[in-house]
Amino acid sequence: MKNSILFSGRHGSGKTTRIKMLLSCLNPSRVVEMTFKKFQLSKKSELASQFDFIAIDEVVSDSDIEYLSMAAVSHGFFFVIGTQKTVKELEGNEEIDLSLFHVVELGSF
Repeated sequence: MKNSILFSGRHGSGKTTRIKMLLSCLNPSRVVEMTFKKFQLSKKSELASQFDFIAIDEVVSDSDIEYLSMAAVSHGFFFVIGTQKTVKELEGNEEIDLSLFHVVELGSF
């Protein structure tokens, strides 16, 4: 089931702008923006009860995306993620389940 959105695109492709536009359409009290590191260190059960969406931009590695996809499944999080990884690169990693995400690929690769 696709619970999260993943924006993929190189530097300057508009990922952050689109993430901000999307978040502005949601209830701001139910959305939190954070870094990947802050999410890793957070008490996930508290986050799950407080927020509907967690936005994490600039996710840099396959293992970070894999970690977030597992958190989406195990805790029911809805993520809005930005990464410079291409969809082709992500599809090449068997550990990442892209079927969990609505994938939006920006720019030309």
